[in-house]
Amino acid sequence: MVEVHSVRAMVAIAGLAVTAMEVRAIDLRWNNPAGGSASTTSNWNPTQTPTSADALRFLLSDTYAVTYSDTVAAAASHSYEAGAVTATMAANYTIGGSLRVSGALSPAPSARLQGTGTTPLTTAIQGPVNIATALNTGGSLEFSGNGSSANTRTWNVGGGIFAGAAGTGSLSVTNAAILNAQGGATVGDLASSTGSLLLTGAAGTFQSARRSTMSVTGDLILAARGHASATLSQGALCTVSDDVIVSQFLNSACTLLVSGAAANGRPAELLINDQLLVGRNETSEFGGTATVRVGVGGHVAAAGIIALGDPNTFGTGTLRIEGGAVECAGVDAAEPRGILQLVNGTLTVRQGGVIGPGLGAYVLDGESAADNPVLIIDGASRFDTVTPTSIRVGNANAGTMRVINGSGINLHQGVLRLGTAAGGRGTLEISGPGSTGAVGSVYVGEISRGDFTLGPGAVILNSGLFIGMHPGATGSATIQGAGALFRAVGSPQIGGLQQTPGGTASLLIADAARLENLGASIDMHIWHLGSVVVQGEGVLTSAATIIVRGSLTVDSGTVQAPLVATQANGSVGGMGTVTARIASESTAAITARPTEHESTLTLGVAQPDGINLEGLLDAADATVVLIDSDGAQLANVQIAGGLLRCEQGIRTAPNSALSGFGTIDADFTPLGEVRTDERGLTFERRVNGFGQGFGGGTFRLGAASNVEGRGRVSGEWWNGGIFSPGPGATEVQVQGSFNNFLVEERITGTIVIDVSPSGNDLINISDRLTLGGTLEVRLEPGYQPAGNDRFVIVRAGAVEREFENLVLPPGFSVQYDTDAVILSYTAPCFADFNQDGGIDGADVDAFFAAWEGGDASADVNQDGGIDGADVDAFFAAWEAGAC
Repeated sequence: MVEVHSVRAMVAIAGLAVTAMEVRAIDLRWNNPAGGSASTTSNWNPTQTPTSADALRFLLSDTYAVTYSDTVAAAASHSYEAGAVTATMAANYTIGGSLRVSGALSPAPSARLQGTGTTPLTTAIQGPVNIATALNTGGSLEFSGNGSSANTRTWNVGGGIFAGAAGTGSLSVTNAAILNAQGGATVGDLASSTGSLLLTGAAGTFQSARRSTMSVTGDLILAARGHASATLSQGALCTVSDDVIVSQFLNSACTLLVSGAAANGRPAELLINDQLLVGRNETSEFGGTATVRVGVGGHVAAAGIIALGDPNTFGTGTLRIEGGAVECAGVDAAEPRGILQLVNGTLTVRQGGVIGPGLGAYVLDGESAADNPVLIIDGASRFDTVTPTSIRVGNANAGTMRVINGSGINLHQGVLRLGTAAGGRGTLEISGPGSTGAVGSVYVGEISRGDFTLGPGAVILNSGLFIGMHPGATGSATIQGAGALFRAVGSPQIGGLQQTPGGTASLLIADAARLENLGASIDMHIWHLGSVVVQGEGVLTSAATIIVRGSLTVDSGTVQAPLVATQANGSVGGMGTVTARIASESTAAITARPTEHESTLTLGVAQPDGINLEGLLDAADATVVLIDSDGAQLANVQIAGGLLRCEQGIRTAPNSALSGFGTIDADFTPLGEVRTDERGLTFERRVNGFGQGFGGGTFRLGAASNVEGRGRVSGEWWNGGIFSPGPGATEVQVQGSFNNFLVEERITGTIVIDVSPSGNDLINISDRLTLGGTLEVRLEPGYQPAGNDRFVIVRAGAVEREFENLVLPPGFSVQYDTDAVILSYTAPCFADFNQDGGIDGADVDAFFAAWEGGDASADVNQDGGIDGADVDAFFAAWEAGAC
């Protein structure tokens, strides 16, 4: 920034030089009220053609035009002191000293400098341009082009521009003119002055390749000590090599408006190579009262900061963005006199800039329903407050905040609120590696609508997360992308507050993102209208219980918590992993739904009560893996082509139902019903009883299955494992058919029958029995049937085929009737052990071979064990020499 007193010093020196030159020059006055050519000698007094040494003065109170051709290509100075003069340069032109427009206040003199012809033209003004140079004077000056892309009009000013130097003056740049102001420009210089600046696109048709342009080398000062107004419109461009200062000193006042695009969509632009100071200066003096407005089609870009208001007592600065775009390297707002009003349009803070200190509580909100102001913190910049405070984004209308590309937001444990009043909609994005947030809490949809995104590489630490807080609110939060981390110290509340249900809420944790809840003292709630989805290797970890009254869905993601408790009509499910104790109330549901990425849902932890469900488990066509150190306790289960697995076993409750078709890969203890259809249920492990019944459909017992139970079952049974009515004299009634093999796997099964003094097991089959496989008969230890005893072990509507393998105690044989399978017992002759009709040493050898091999035939005393007592019993029979 060039100090004002330095500018004035240079101007004063330039003025002395010009005065010295003008003393030597001839003072030519225009005397033709009708206008005409500057080369016509009679138009001047004294009568002559102007030369580069002459000072040209215009004193007539008329409206006229003067044309300068290449025969009159220079003058020492121009002074417009009355009337309305249009100066048309038909050739390049040079003013060796100053150009002044200053005269009576009313009517004030005006000068319009324009070019003509078919080639680009340049006018050089080597001294200063002064408009309204004394108290109670006025003047206006317009630099005008012709709007042509080929025929540019360039005006070069070498000694600075002062519009309203002491009186009331205005400066305009119009119709695609190019004004280059060396030495800076000041509008409204002294305390008595009022200045105005207008840069506007074109008069009439405006060619798209051209725009009105003002380039300032040095500072552009709008209201140094006086009053000023400035407007950039219709795609005009103003570039400033140093600072733009609006209302520089005490009692100054100015409004700057940048608004209105050209017909081709090009915005009106103010481009500043350093700072924009609004109601502030870089000295210790007080600033004035300043407002900068950036409307629709306006663009302001400052390489440095925008400073609003004076940290002293008096300077007041307002930046009001009303639909345009502002870019800067930070905003320094000294509240309460520094005011940032982003009501529509975009404010971008970049290049490591800072916004926030001094702002206090900040509201980012449109003034109408059509507005959506956007605040962008970009390029390692930050929103940083001095004390804990709050930001409200989208209060009664809309607002958007984006923190991107390594930038940060730090509210010193304050609160960031999205959608804070009826009708509001707040949007927040924090995204990009190194982008951070440090706030006390994030409210997404506090009263109305809120949308929050934490993108790849971005981190929020030490925050609470509240989504859809109050009834009627709608909140949506997305934590997505590798490296995205939201670390909460207070348990997130989705769709309400602690113990208070609220509005509609959704939370998505996706694509390797993480949400870590460190708060263990308050439960994390997912309320009735709340939804949480953990997707694509996303991770949700919670130090507290997660209570689900809405929905918690994993889709190739992971949830970790001490307990996930599903209450009311809540649901948990999807595909992925939930590492927590899982509990559900009777009206809640656990639901598996395969996706294109994942087909397994893993639930529970290796602890007692790892799985305790009173509600529905819907396995659908997925693989559901349950983890529980003492077995999963289930109520109602539905399966539709899926697989239900638990290494520690599954128990279903009384008066419950397991229904559908699929595979149960667990030791299964049903206390309720089991129902299926022709598509069937397959049991891969032990089935402990039949509970309240297996009803209808098809049941398959896998090769590793071991079924033992009593009671009534229905359906079509296919046995590839072990089927047993159980110990003692037990009856199983099968209302249907029974097949002792699995056709698809070419596996045969085993039927185990127990025989005891109280009777024998009986399988009563209403339909067809198709045999094959193995029959194993177990005799109660110590029990010796009577000779020629018969035991009916199977009754059926029809018996087809025979067992392929028989494992029978000595003396037993099998008979097949058309509707029954019968065991017959004939007391064995142990002395003739090899059954060759003789009793000799070969029987001893055969006995010891069986005894040493542990063969059941060596249990001579029929006590269920093979030991020395059997040796004694054998030799007693062998030595007797008879059976």
